[in-house]
Amino acid sequence: MRFHVIFAFAFAISLAFMANALAEPDVTAVQVSPSQVDNQVDEQVDFQGDCSICQNDEDFSYFYWNSSIDGILKEGISAGEIMFSKMSSEFTKGSHDITLQVKDNNGDWSAIDSDSTTGLQVDGKDGSSDIEVNFQIDPPLVNLGESAAFRACEEMLPEPLPCVDDLNAQLSFDWDIMVEGSDGWEDLGNEEAFTKSDFSIGNHTVRLVITTSDGDSSDPETAQFTVNPPLPIAQMSGGSTDFVVKEGQSLSIGGKCFDRFMTEMSDCTYSWSLNEANGNKPVSTFNTKDIELTDLLYDVQSYRLTLRVADSNGTDSNPVQAMIMVNPPNVLPEGIIIVTPDPVGSPMASEYYKGMNVSFDASSSVDSDGQIVSYEWFHMVGQDWVPVSQESFWTNSFDNLGFQYIRLIVTDDNGAQSVATSVSIKIIENAPPTVALILSSENGTHYFKSNVSDDGTIVSFAWSVNEILISESRNTTWIPNASGDYVVKLVVTDNGGDATAVSETITVLVNAPKNFVATFSSKEIEVGGSVVINFTETTGEVKFFRITVTDVNSPSDKVEYSTSDTTYSVKFSEAGTYTMDVEVIWADGIAQDDLADWYGPTIIVGDGGSSTTPDSSGNDETTLTEDDLPSVPFIVALLVTSIVALARRQR
Repeated sequence: MRFHVIFAFAFAISLAFMANALAEPDVTAVQVSPSQVDNQVDEQVDFQGDCSICQNDEDFSYFYWNSSIDGILKEGISAGEIMFSKMSSEFTKGSHDITLQVKDNNGDWSAIDSDSTTGLQVDGKDGSSDIEVNFQIDPPLVNLGESAAFRACEEMLPEPLPCVDDLNAQLSFDWDIMVEGSDGWEDLGNEEAFTKSDFSIGNHTVRLVITTSDGDSSDPETAQFTVNPPLPIAQMSGGSTDFVVKEGQSLSIGGKCFDRFMTEMSDCTYSWSLNEANGNKPVSTFNTKDIELTDLLYDVQSYRLTLRVADSNGTDSNPVQAMIMVNPPNVLPEGIIIVTPDPVGSPMASEYYKGMNVSFDASSSVDSDGQIVSYEWFHMVGQDWVPVSQESFWTNSFDNLGFQYIRLIVTDDNGAQSVATSVSIKIIENAPPTVALILSSENGTHYFKSNVSDDGTIVSFAWSVNEILISESRNTTWIPNASGDYVVKLVVTDNGGDATAVSETITVLVNAPKNFVATFSSKEIEVGGSVVINFTETTGEVKFFRITVTDVNSPSDKVEYSTSDTTYSVKFSEAGTYTMDVEVIWADGIAQDDLADWYGPTIIVGDGGSSTTPDSSGNDETTLTEDDLPSVPFIVALLVTSIVALARRQR
């Protein structure tokens, strides 16, 4: 308000002198507001002035504002331009004398005096910094959502550009951005190099001020940075960048269009171009979403396919390219059939038995320029080929006699099918083997031989005596350990699955001398372990074996077992020391002299401590009851046993 009053007063005075048309022009008032600023802080500085000829452009010729430090600040030929503004950061530090001079049409200048001069105090930096602000924005133009790298000084590429002479200086960086349409600076970053992507669309100004550790700051340097609308993103089928086809094969490729968030857009347009890779000769163009390429030539060998998309705003994507390699024309696959097992009859006729499993294997089929992807088997029924399997391996049995015809067709990875491959086999009846037994014996050994004939081949033999299998060889031997009648049987099976069983009963008289042999698997075992007694080396006719187990620490705990098996197992569930009396009872009831029919090992179970009755894991299992306790004469018998134990027969 004060300024306006002063200005009005000055204006009135100037009117008083206008009568003298021959007077020189005068500057009647000047004002700079504010009169003190800091060039490190952005602040608007207004310049206002008036003169004796400022109200009449016909008398006005020229004006200029001058700074004693920065020189001419503003000049023009119209009085209406005298009032203007500048930013505080545009002034050099110091005390400025600000002068306004005007010139009339006669070429006369106004005087420089106290009325035309005022002052402006500028604080801050004097602009004489030794810091050179070197920086780059890479790239300076991006699309919305894309990243830009901001680098200064030592981080610049391809070569660093130091900002100060001392390469070890500690510098701080103040990056700011003025977004298009705004009137203020926003913080962008404080590192020597960084990357950002969160920008808005527009033409923006980036500013950098560098400060040393001594507090010396550079003059601000600016650069333009443009962010365009986001580009759509083009993509080919499956994101592929390479395709391989064979000459004569068509290639279908689809296009897709995404926004920057990878959401597919439906309102895009598509532009395809196909060129020869060598020489870039154009071949075809397309403007559909999906395309199908045909007539690709092996002579050309390779093509370059390019796709661009445009969104609904007409913004084009970056191009995406794919190479298409063209191989020679496809070679048909070849089906190969291997039949197993070998024929049972004539190899030339490929004869197999009725009901026999026959396998047809196509895994050896080949495709010289690709791979087999499917198989199809057919069986001729009547006059028709009937599909039977789509696996590489097919097994079947046939009930109808005569020739059977099998066909195979394979398909490669290009969809090409092989020429049909066929085989034939002949199904015949299977006659069971003819078997005769030849049995003989010598010195207690029996010899079992077979005389076998078959229309195929024999695959197995099974000899048994009294239904106990003794051998799977064509011929075998057998040594009995007891007299009696035995049924000797042989089962012969041929490769057609038919079997013939023949048997014969023989009478055996064992004259071997009595010889009682018992061996023990171990006499020191862990709790829960077993002692296995083996009688297989015993000769002579045996009625049964008797086994008596006594706890040394509790003689009344006695268990007795009997068996006619050639092996027997006794299990001990508690630690302790046990005596084991093992006897043989001969079939004729006549015992041998002395201790020939008896063994008496001592069994240590665990640490030999307290014990309980052992368990039997043989054919019979016995549990002690009160009826099993010894009679009164037991003490006497125990004394005798103790004496005998000194010379116990053990093995």
